[in-house]
Amino acid sequence: MATIRLTTYSLALSALPLLAACSERSSESLVPAEGSAGTAQESTAPAGATPKLKMPKRGETPAMTAAKVPGGEQSTAPAAPTAATPAPTAATPAPIVTAPPKFVPPTELSRFADPNQISDEDLGKYHVTFRCSVDGEDVGTMTFAMWTGLAPITTRNFLRLCDEGFYDGLTYHRILREFMVQGGDPTGTGGGNGPYGTIQGEMSNDAERAHGYGVLSMARMGNDLNSASTQFFLCCDESPSVWGLDGKYASFGRLTSGVATLEKIASVPTRAVRSREASTPLKTVTIDSAKVVEGPAPTGEAIARPEDGLDLGGEARKIVVQHVLISFDGCNIPGVTRTKEEAEALAKEVLARIEAGEDMDKLAREYSDDPVAAADQTPGCYTLLNTGVRDRAGDRRALKLQQELQAEFAEKSAAFQGQLTEKALTQEEFNANMQALQQDLQMRMMDAVANPRDKMVPAFGDIGFSLQPGAVGLATHDATTSPFGYHVIRRLE
Repeated sequence: MATIRLTTYSLALSALPLLAACSERSSESLVPAEGSAGTAQESTAPAGATPKLKMPKRGETPAMTAAKVPGGEQSTAPAAPTAATPAPTAATPAPIVTAPPKFVPPTELSRFADPNQISDEDLGKYHVTFRCSVDGEDVGTMTFAMWTGLAPITTRNFLRLCDEGFYDGLTYHRILREFMVQGGDPTGTGGGNGPYGTIQGEMSNDAERAHGYGVLSMARMGNDLNSASTQFFLCCDESPSVWGLDGKYASFGRLTSGVATLEKIASVPTRAVRSREASTPLKTVTIDSAKVVEGPAPTGEAIARPEDGLDLGGEARKIVVQHVLISFDGCNIPGVTRTKEEAEALAKEVLARIEAGEDMDKLAREYSDDPVAAADQTPGCYTLLNTGVRDRAGDRRALKLQQELQAEFAEKSAAFQGQLTEKALTQEEFNANMQALQQDLQMRMMDAVANPRDKMVPAFGDIGFSLQPGAVGLATHDATTSPFGYHVIRRLE
C-alpha cells in the first residue's frame, strides 16, 4: 500500500510538537490499511532517560482559548489536516467508487522501457500531460516537466506507464486540500501496485528537488524507500507537511501549466472512511488520459496556489499586538488574589498610563499576569493571523527555528545530563536548569510564530484587529470572550 507520511508540524503557538526524538506524539504516520483509503497510525517516540522538550499547547497562555488553563503537562500532536468542506452528515451520499479499467500490458516493449531506444539523456526531451475530469465533467489539462537528470529511474518508470496508457481511466483516491492529491493506483483504494514491480528510491534533500506546490513525487509502502511502483502524488499547497517530505519521497517533476485543474481536483469535497483522515473524495476524480509529448513542457504560467480571496471586511490580514493581562481570583490564573473590582480598576489605570506615554514593556513586566520571561524584549507580544489567513513565509521561518531550537535543546540537555552523571549538578540543580531551558526555548518559539485569531480568546482578536497601529484598547472581562481577566492591548504593527 503506497502512502505519503504526513508530518503534522502545526505552527500555531499552541500546537508545536518538535521532531520525534523530543516529542511525545510528534507526527502521524498515514499508512492505508489493506484495501482501505487510509488509516492513521500514531507514531510515538520511545521513552528514554533524556528529558523531552515540550512546546506550549493550545490554551497554555492566558491569551489563548479558555478550553485549558496555564500549566498543562501533555504535549499533543495535532490531528492530520482535513478537507475544507464540513464533515458529511448521515444524509451525505457515500463516495462514488467506480471500478478502474483493467490494464493490459502491451505486447511490444515500450520505447521508454529500453535505454537502448531512449537513453537517460534523451528522456529530457519529453513531457507529460494529464487530462482530468470530476464526475465526468472535464476540468482541464495539467502539464508536467520531468526532472530526468535528477531522477532518471523514477522518470523512466513514469514515462513508460504514461506511454503505455496505464494511467488512463485511473482515479485520484486520496485528496488533502492542505497537502497533496494521490493517484495512480489500479485498484483505486491505495493498496494496489503496477505490472512491473517496484523501483529504486531516488530521494534527495537537494533544493532543486524540494517538495512544494505543483511538485510530482512517488508514493511508497510504509518505510520501504524502494517500494514505489505506480502511485504518485501531486503537492497542492506550501506547508510544513509538504516541506517535510524532502529526502523521504522521490520527487521527479513539476507542474508547468494547469493550476486551475489542480485546484479543482484539490478542492473536491472529501470524507473519512475507516480512518480519521478525511481524504476520500465524494466525487470521482479521473485521469482521463495521460500522454507523453515530445518537446519541452510549456511554461509561462505562475505555478502557485492562488490567493484565498478572503473578505475580511477591511481588517488587516496579520497584526502584531502587545498586551498586559490583569486577572483576578476565579480566573484560574495561579497566584492571583485580587478581586474583580481591583482588577478592573488596575486595568483602567494601566490603560491610561500607556495612553499617557509610559513604557508598556515596563508596565507588562510589573503588572501582567501572563508569564513574562526575563529575556523577553517585548513581553506579552503576539502575532495574529486573521480568520482563514495563512502565513506561508512565516511557517517556513518558524519551522527552521523549531529545528534549531530542537538541536539546541538536545545539546544543552545532554550537557546537563553529563554534569548530573558526574555529580557536578545535584538532581535539584539539574531539574532547575532543565526547567529554565524549557521555558527559554518555549518563549523564543512563541515570539516567532503567528497565532490564528480563532485560536485566541475572542476579545483578544476583536480588540486587536479593531485598533490602528499604535492605538491602545481594553478587552473587558467576559466569561466567554475574555475569561482570563482584562487585557490591555496595543497594536504594534
